[in-house]
Amino acid sequence: CALVLHQSPKWFLARVDAIEALGVFAIASQLGNVVSSGVVQPFNLAWSTRVYRIAKEPGGRETIARVFLWFALLLTWVAVGLSLLSRPLLEAGFVKKGSDYVLAGNAVPLVALAYVFFGLGCIVHAGVLIAKRTEKSFEAALVAAGVAVDLGIVSACVTPPGFLYLTPGLGMAVSFL
Repeated sequence: CALVLHQSPKWFLARVDAIEALGVFAIASQLGNVVSSGVVQPFNLAWSTRVYRIAKEPGGRETIARVFLWFALLLTWVAVGLSLLSRPLLEAGFVKKGSDYVLAGNAVPLVALAYVFFGLGCIVHAGVLIAKRTEKSFEAALVAAGVAVDLGIVSACVTPPGFLYLTPGLGMAVSFL
């Protein structure tokens, strides 16, 4: 399910020969991934080792709720900052001047939003594990993968060619949500 969820939006662009859109999205994906690689993954490494102890403490639920709130605010702040800076960074020399790859700056907010949802899902997933309801994880993964495939097919068919580079980011955001 994770493979389908993370990769399928790109598969459909390749299927409709939208190679330029794939290139633009690849750049947007690299920039938007800063939210995941720079914030979500480091947080998750620390959080996953402490959450079980915190859950057992008096007031543990309240602590977890506060962590969720502050983590959501941090992720949102990083995603907004990255979204605002992506176009100037690209124009400053990360891509060839005058190239269509500067369009990647338009897709970064969608990718960043997707990783905000992904990061918040890490906290929710910890709750599922604490409650010993692991079947819910599988069900959610199946639904998300199905949504990713459905959105990929529909968006590849109905999106005008000039906007195809936006569809994988949109698909990621909706699927991760």
